[in-house]
This record gives sequence, structure tokens and C-alpha cells, in this order.
Amino acid sequence: MMKKIYNISLIATSIFAFITWNITQFIDPSIFGSEIVRHTATALINLILAYGFFHGSASIIILLSNRFVKVKKLILGSSFIEGVWVGYTLGKMDGSDPRYIVQKIEQTIDSIIINVRSYNESLSLRTNTVSKFASIDASRNILIYITEARRMNELLFGAVYIEMHLINKGQSTPPERMTGVGTYLEDGSTRKSLTKKLSDLPHNYEYWQLIKEAKTFYDENFTIADELLKNTSYKKD
Repeated sequence: MMKKIYNISLIATSIFAFITWNITQFIDPSIFGSEIVRHTATALINLILAYGFFHGSASIIILLSNRFVKVKKLILGSSFIEGVWVGYTLGKMDGSDPRYIVQKIEQTIDSIIINVRSYNESLSLRTNTVSKFASIDASRNILIYITEARRMNELLFGAVYIEMHLINKGQSTPPERMTGVGTYLEDGSTRKSLTKKLSDLPHNYEYWQLIKEAKTFYDENFTIADELLKNTSYKKD
């Protein structure tokens, strides 16, 4: 995303440099003593101004995007995933062992933090994890992240590697759903996952409401989601 910000800043700087160059041409030539000195001085002045404008505009864009969700959404486009997500994971394809999940994703231009809570069929908290690493592969439209899963009833930590395919309605629109696979590195087991975005941040939901939304999503969409999950596959580069 930083590349996109720099491209925007570069375009703005080019326009700024064109304007300032034309303005500096109106400086009285007698101030510099000779044409060579005048051209050298005006070129140096424009270079310094353009350099400062480029870095200043990039910093302003980053500041605005981190303060205002609408700006962040505009900059990140199809990679904007910040918000509250609900859904479920399956270890068996018959859907007999669902775990309902609630995700809170915080995102800046250059970082992603994902908090995931999973609940068993009795709606008791099973795991509560925070991502150790998270990144979006824009070319593949995939979110990749690693968590350390601590089961609430066991003194056990296990790393989980997760790949989620972002499902967008349009090429530049934020994703509304994610589907993918999580692999537990301790034993190689996998769980397939389907989630939907519920709202941007901040949100007004209580956790019991989020859990209810996750369970309802499973109840209403399992048949369709099951077919989608069966067809989920990733080719490693």
C-alpha cells in the first residue's frame, strides 16, 4: 500500500513542481547576477521544495488514512479488511464439529492485527488468539497470518498458519467474505473457514451478539458454504 501512497504523492509533486517552476521564473534575474546562477538557483529551490512536498504529502495521506476510516478504505481499496468478522471453521466436511469464530481486525497502511475468538458448539470460549504476523498478498487476493492458539482448558500453545481468500464484489471494493484454511503446525491438522464482515470499527456489538451472528451465519449458510469450502485450494508459489 505504501507504493500506492508514493504514486499519489509523486503525481501531486509533479503538479506542484510544475507550478513552482513557473512561479520562480518571475524572480528578478538581477538578483542572481547571471543567467547560469539564476537557472542553477531556481532548479535547486524547486528540487528542495519538491522533495519536501513529496514526503510531506505522503505523511499527510498516511496520517489521514489512519485517522479516518473513509480515507483508509479509499487508499486500501480491495485490501481493506478492518472491522468485525463472524463465521465458523470446520474440521470435518460433514459439518459435525463447527467452531464459531469472532474476529476483530485492526488495520493501518502498513500493519494488520487480528484478534480471533473461537467458541465450541455449546458457545463456550475455546481459544483467544492474536496474530503474530499478518499480511495481504494483493496479487493473489489472499490474507496470510500466523497465530499462537492457546486453548482455554489446556496449557498448550500451538502455532496456526492461515490463508484466507478475500471475496470481493468488484476489483476495487473491500471484501465482504473470506474463505480459507488454517493449519495447526503442532500436528498438521487443518480447519476450513468461512467468515463474513459484520461492520467497520468501532462497533456497537456485545460479544454475545457476535457469537449469535456467527452461529446464525453457520445455520443459514452451511450447505452453500460447504460447497465453497470444498472447492477452496491454494497453489503455493
